[in-house]
Amino acid sequence: MMLSPSTGSENLEDDLWHDELATIPPRSRLFHLEPVGVGTPLVESLTSYFIRLADAHSVAPVNLIREVLPLFKDGKFQHVTYKAPTEVFNLSTWALNGTSSRAIELVNSLQTLTARQDLRALTLLPLAGILNTSRDCLFHKYRRWCPFCYEDWRVASKTIYEPLLWSIKHTDVCLKHKKQLQDRCPHCMKATQPLMGYSRPGCCAKCQNWLGIALESHSCDDEVDTSNTLLWSLYVAATLGEAIANASYEPSLFCRKIVVSAISTYIENLSEGNMSRFCRLVDLPDRALREALTDGTPPMLQKLLKICHKLNIGLVDFLTAKSVSTNNLLSFQPAPKKLEEQLKRSIGKRVDKEELQLILEAAVEENPPPLITEVVNRTHYIASTVRNYFPELYESIKNRSGQWVDKPRIERIIAEALEENPPPPLTTVAERTGFCVQTVRKYFSKECHRIIERVNQSRDERIQAALIAAADENPPPALAEVARRLGYSGSSSYIRRVAPDACKIIIEHYNAHRNHLARLRIEHHIAEVKEVIERLSLLGKPFTKYTVKVNLQNPHIIRKKYIQEMLRDVLQ
Repeated sequence: MMLSPSTGSENLEDDLWHDELATIPPRSRLFHLEPVGVGTPLVESLTSYFIRLADAHSVAPVNLIREVLPLFKDGKFQHVTYKAPTEVFNLSTWALNGTSSRAIELVNSLQTLTARQDLRALTLLPLAGILNTSRDCLFHKYRRWCPFCYEDWRVASKTIYEPLLWSIKHTDVCLKHKKQLQDRCPHCMKATQPLMGYSRPGCCAKCQNWLGIALESHSCDDEVDTSNTLLWSLYVAATLGEAIANASYEPSLFCRKIVVSAISTYIENLSEGNMSRFCRLVDLPDRALREALTDGTPPMLQKLLKICHKLNIGLVDFLTAKSVSTNNLLSFQPAPKKLEEQLKRSIGKRVDKEELQLILEAAVEENPPPLITEVVNRTHYIASTVRNYFPELYESIKNRSGQWVDKPRIERIIAEALEENPPPPLTTVAERTGFCVQTVRKYFSKECHRIIERVNQSRDERIQAALIAAADENPPPALAEVARRLGYSGSSSYIRRVAPDACKIIIEHYNAHRNHLARLRIEHHIAEVKEVIERLSLLGKPFTKYTVKVNLQNPHIIRKKYIQEMLRDVLQ
């Protein structure tokens, strides 16, 4: 149909042609991925965001790091092409969630690449004003997680991520499940850094296995030991989560001046301006707050949390000083009575010389003579005060307690200890005698040596029996796990010396078990990929790496080397 020049063509030109150019919004180099939980207590950590960003691009963090490093201002990494994050940041990737210069540069680089402006909230940079970063270690060295949160999120099809709260050193439990946070993979028993070359959301960076566990199938072995520990851990997690959430909305609240002003306000209202008395009430040494009031340096985070806990308020309420009122003063609980009794020994207390002399003279006449520490406890003064006022009586009691040793009684106690099975350690035997270890060893060196030999022999026998039993377990445990059961969490070198043959058998069984699981996993992955290819062929759809990936139950296996080789052969 032809448009007439007088009507249709003019209208068409008016509708489609404009002199102004269309405005195109700026484009980002990487996906504009939204972080999880900004402005909430469970805000995502920066290392978790980096892992999710790499996963969104179907690459490993070791590949994504090549895009980020050239933007660092110091120019140190301009020519770095292929390095793991742990190598780049000297095995300190936990510091990327803090207030270090590397954290600032990583935030700026990721904001440039993703065109986002809220990534600063994924670190402790908003709280930098109240943190004593020069003296306080804020983060755990290894990655930590709640396996029950992972499993809940997976079942509900929610985003798998790691909250910033989990990485902070002073938080040990999950707020939701009230369970201890884990730091070792239940499959390979290894701990990993928060950001590694092949980290994946919710999976171990070493063995790539899923870290989630259903709460119903969990035993109660890993729960927090005591209720007091649980209450303290929950308080720390709750108050830190509240501070992290408020830092996104009220950044001006978290500065050094506010901290110093809040401390001064509470000292003035609760102890009439007496800093020493306030420190005694909150069970802290004077030096913990002296620097804050003189130099303006914030106290360490653990000290600040302890003050807030003693005052029964949160960190945000402490900074705003909203809780300084008559009601809160009435509900404020001072230090325990035991601590108050210890404080009676302070140097500032007026010394009653006559009473002190009577106690010391009576102790000199006692038979058997008491220990000098026991006499000092009777006086309710510190040892230096007693020694300064009555040095002769002090030395006399000290010498008598050292000279008078009931050797037959001590020898009988040692003989009874040698007959016990298992034998008690030497410190326990010394406590039974009423003397210190040095005194017992001075008079009974041979017997003490026999006790030490028996204790070492009993310990070695216990280790050998545990290793033999572990060698027969199915599935076989790792040697590091057996060492942790025996109390050697730092290293397994000692148990290797005690029972080298049993350790060798455990290592062989564990490696064989891991190799068997790896073969089964590879066979399962290959079978799953073959099933997807056959299904696409039956439907008449062309298959590529992308079409195969989106139809896999676990899309991440497409990056496996053996899967890549199989797809390459099929496509050719």
